[in-house]
Amino acid sequence: MSRADVELYFAEIGEWMQTDITREIELARVSSSPTGRAALAELGIPGGGGNLLAALGLVAYTEVLGRVRLWNAPDRVGYPDEAQSFAAFFDAMAGGKYRDWWASWKPSRGKSAYHVLRSGLVHEYQPKVDAAIHIGTPIGLGLADEQGILIVRVDAYFRDFRAELEVLKAELLAMKLPEAEIPPASGMPWTSEAHAEGGGSGLVGSGPAGPIQFTSVQPTSGGHDDKLR
Repeated sequence: MSRADVELYFAEIGEWMQTDITREIELARVSSSPTGRAALAELGIPGGGGNLLAALGLVAYTEVLGRVRLWNAPDRVGYPDEAQSFAAFFDAMAGGKYRDWWASWKPSRGKSAYHVLRSGLVHEYQPKVDAAIHIGTPIGLGLADEQGILIVRVDAYFRDFRAELEVLKAELLAMKLPEAEIPPASGMPWTSEAHAEGGGSGLVGSGPAGPIQFTSVQPTSGGHDDKLR
């Protein structure tokens, strides 16, 4: 895999991940004012951001990027499993603060963040503990405990997720290329050549055999307020 392949993966897959979450945050921001909510209503768009949808996306992306990290580890043995992949990215976020916070959070009762967050949101559309999910957040980690309730703070988690995404990209670019590789979805690595030949995302086996046309919406500009839901 070449340096151009790494750059392309993060310019497309990494950028799409960020664009989708940014869209939900910005919808919530715009919806926080009567004028913004009215403008959305005129377009037929319901007010508010997809707090559960954004949280689900983030934990799924966390696993995906953790798998990329483990796949390129010098001591890799076999194909990384889901829990290992999630931990490889989650545990590194904010310099290990997410890992440490989770380990100290007693209401988890020893269950992993992968089990509670990723599996809960993906399979049951809710974390496997008492929880609330908010878009806007105060400064701090994307997780907080309020009287034993897990508070998932999308905006803060996203901030730390984006920072770790850049760390991962730098790790791959620092490797002795072309050794870095994107994990295959069906026995074939992701390459710019496969993408150019009509493989869409290049992840063979993840969709139709023919060409796939991807489109992405650019994130809107502007900040967001801490009082959003």
